[in-house]
Amino acid sequence: MGRSKQKERQDRRREESIPRLQEIEPKSDNQEIYFDSIEDNSYTFVVGPPGTGKTFIALWHGLKCVLDPKNPIKRIAIIRPLVEVTNFDEKALGALPGDVSEKMTPWMGAMMDSMREVLPEHLIKKVMSSIDYYNMALCRGRSFTNTFIIVDEAQNITIEGDGMKMLLTRLSSGSKMVIAGDLKQADIAKRKTSALMDAIKKFADEPGFGVCLLGPADIVRHRLISRILEKYGDYNKDEPAVTLEDILENN
Repeated sequence: MGRSKQKERQDRRREESIPRLQEIEPKSDNQEIYFDSIEDNSYTFVVGPPGTGKTFIALWHGLKCVLDPKNPIKRIAIIRPLVEVTNFDEKALGALPGDVSEKMTPWMGAMMDSMREVLPEHLIKKVMSSIDYYNMALCRGRSFTNTFIIVDEAQNITIEGDGMKMLLTRLSSGSKMVIAGDLKQADIAKRKTSALMDAIKKFADEPGFGVCLLGPADIVRHRLISRILEKYGDYNKDEPAVTLEDILENN
């Protein structure tokens, strides 16, 4: 792990004094890389199995920014492709009752669970006014300024549409974006290709972009999750989930 980076981060945290946000630390070398990428880059792609902290770590960094009066980031935007996004229709949303805001409510539960781990209830109510939830199909034409953007379940964005390009070009001044997904848990049809893998190929070596690869060894949610995934044939607990070479060589 990058000890100098870790010490730098710890010193900075002592100086910043962000009230009431519980501190978290990387629990593996790969999570350390993930922390550093979020801090150092405008865009971070992160892939890995369930329970590795992909969304939790991104949300924590977003909360840290919003609660710090010195940080230019003032809002958090959480974006999900509901089932799949190709031609920007609302197939998945149409099956749920209510307006767009009400339709997004069922998808907010995981974020609320994560916030309760690091914030007291009264502070959650305060930061909720700074958090927006979006169906990705409705993001075309938007510009996110001074916003920490978390794209969840990004493996369900397909290469057949221009969803990923549309998404990446929403970033404006003072903003960061984390694009998180699990390449082995895509809900899109088998005949379609995940745009997440395609984007990693395109931007892995570009300045301002980071790629973080988490594996079964990085699972922190519960000690038996890696065993469950192994039994279902998704991951081998002794191997990394995916390597950058695997992605770059995949056609």
